[in-house]
Amino acid sequence: MFNKLKQIAAAALFAAAVMATTVQAQEIQAMAPEAVASVNGPGVIYVKFGGPGMETALETAPEGRVEICEGPGSAASGQMTGYGAVQGWTEEDLYVLAHVICGEAQNCPDDEQRYIGSVVLNRRNSGRYPGTIRGVVFQPGQYSCTRDGNYYRTPTEANWANARWLLENGSVLPGNVVFQSGGRQGKGVYLRTGYHYYCY
Repeated sequence: MFNKLKQIAAAALFAAAVMATTVQAQEIQAMAPEAVASVNGPGVIYVKFGGPGMETALETAPEGRVEICEGPGSAASGQMTGYGAVQGWTEEDLYVLAHVICGEAQNCPDDEQRYIGSVVLNRRNSGRYPGTIRGVVFQPGQYSCTRDGNYYRTPTEANWANARWLLENGSVLPGNVVFQSGGRQGKGVYLRTGYHYYCY
């Protein structure tokens, strides 16, 4: 009985959080009519960039809760297709991917952790970077966490779970998104979160 009550309470809190986020998305949409704002769960709003009023609209949103999609395809429309599952992945692949996720985004939300890992997978499959997860992560000059020591921290359960999910399901970003950093890189920005830019 107690567990059932906890489940009901958790469901109610989730619904309330989604409703609050929906109201925020509607406010952004009202301020920037040419933008496309959509809710992706509690606390996460995807915005297709564009149109007057956008800067003012974004200033009203809590930092780190709005994810801006500028590039081809749209996070808001759900068109986030990259490479499929990593065939024949190994325990070393899981170890390295979990540690780079930990090093770059240890306590970030699950979506952010999967974006980090997706860039690694996209690079591995691009033909322009090393063909292994370890090779991508330890390519000289690429991932700062391998140089500042953060790679060697102990991954959280979420880090391990998100790494495994990516290996089993594949990248959540389009295959050409191969840059993750604190600023714009490459030809353009596909997605900007409160933590990183993801570029193609």
